[in-house]
Amino acid sequence: MPEKNLQLVGGRSLVSRAISACLAAKLVDRVIVSTDDPTIRGEALACGAEVIDRPAELAGDDSSSESAVLHALGEISPNGAELPEVTLLVQCTSPFTRSSDLDALVRLTEDHDCVFTATSSHVFLWRRSSDSMVGINHNPLRRLPRQYLEPEFAESGNAYAMRTSGFLEHQHRFFGSIGLHEIDPFDSLEIDSPTDLALARSIASGTSQAPHASALRQVKAVIFDFDGVLTDDTVVVHEDGSEAVTAHRGDGLGIAALRDNEIAVLILSKERNPVVSARARKLQVDVIQGCDDKRPAVTEWLENQGIHESRALFVGNDANDLDAMASVGLAACPSDARPEVLATAHWVLTPPGGRGAARELCDAIVHARCG
Repeated sequence: MPEKNLQLVGGRSLVSRAISACLAAKLVDRVIVSTDDPTIRGEALACGAEVIDRPAELAGDDSSSESAVLHALGEISPNGAELPEVTLLVQCTSPFTRSSDLDALVRLTEDHDCVFTATSSHVFLWRRSSDSMVGINHNPLRRLPRQYLEPEFAESGNAYAMRTSGFLEHQHRFFGSIGLHEIDPFDSLEIDSPTDLALARSIASGTSQAPHASALRQVKAVIFDFDGVLTDDTVVVHEDGSEAVTAHRGDGLGIAALRDNEIAVLILSKERNPVVSARARKLQVDVIQGCDDKRPAVTEWLENQGIHESRALFVGNDANDLDAMASVGLAACPSDARPEVLATAHWVLTPPGGRGAARELCDAIVHARCG
């Protein structure tokens, strides 16, 4: 695939999507793109990354990723005095890498020398022999049902975290104690062919399905934007200047089910109209309104709840929700969200905002926990 890293998914190039995920990660201090391509160089700089020019001898089809990372480390710290404690290798060919997963990788290097992203697998593997197919991870004659197999893990290729000192010593991404960070299968898509690219574009355009039940079972908090999520984004203005909005009763029932399952709920809105707090009181959930910067508000509320950001889900619909969406484990949006939100959200809900989108999300979470 010529110029693969410049291909667009959800209106953004693959290199742009990777840079955005890195910049949004709390534990990433510098984002550096290694390339020999002037177009990618320009794209990376425009997206806010630094660029290191990769020499031609390290840019061939047979050049390893490790060689590019080793060269980059040598360029940013020739004498080794300013090397980072942890080095992340993030691959642009995984368009749905999440900043929260990058942070999780960095944290895991406290316990391991290197860590990689992976998905669990119960696939029955076979290999061709000279005259017959041979079972690899199972006995075809006495095969257990999939659910009884010990899980295996498929390396996803999204990202790798390495203690820099060990990486420089071994000059390979795997060494010492190796750990893994399990990610949702939908996030693990790698683009190696035109078919992969078409699938990624389909997901980003709004046909993405709900996260796997195992991911939904991890959710301990849900944060809803108000206008365009819990309303249809329209407002009725009365003669006296007061305003009214329309809410969906089904959304309210869904949120009540979240509360019944001990899932913390917050309504977070930039809107200053008291209707936001009135709706929150009706639903018996926390509310923060008049909030211009949502990401720190999300962080503070979750800390007060004692819930890690990786266990939270944010539902937004507009550009001012993007930073908050990037700060949590899962991000969702209604089907009529802004294009940049549709391209970023992990989960695009079927209904539009204010017309059952929240109910669909709540039902899926409750079903995953109780089903």
